[in-house]
Amino acid sequence: MENDTLNDATFYSESVYMRVIITIRIPFASLAVVLLSVLHFNRNKFVAHRSLTVLLNWHFLWTYLTCLATIVDHAYTVFILV
Repeated sequence: MENDTLNDATFYSESVYMRVIITIRIPFASLAVVLLSVLHFNRNKFVAHRSLTVLLNWHFLWTYLTCLATIVDHAYTVFILV
């Protein structure tokens, strides 16, 4: 069982596809967090219906948490594989 885990770790640490995905997704998720924050704080300048405001708040929260989870997951994967 431990040998299988070691083989999987070796495979993923040497995988070019995995390196490319991690290298691309961490900066894109970080950029998305920054842009979402800027849009969220500047959204108060626009007039919108109350239900649309609530929907946008939940959408911001969900997308923000998804990007944050992506950053943490890939950073942990990089830490484990390095």
